[in-house]
Amino acid sequence: MVKVELSRFKVKKGKEKKVQEWMNFLNQHHQETVATMAGERMYVEDIFKEVIENVLIRKLGLKI
Repeated sequence: MVKVELSRFKVKKGKEKKVQEWMNFLNQHHQETVATMAGERMYVEDIFKEVIENVLIRKLGLKI
């Protein structure tokens, strides 16, 4: 069975820099990040930032 997840997280005020640092880390360590996905049975994962009044993070995942 395929499981599609879409999550939305509101970033606490003052934590925007920390979130951006984490996103930068994931991008800089792309191969290592992707290597963990099979063990989690995650085959597609997309994380992106959306700004509506405050910063929001959305995560889309496809698990099998």
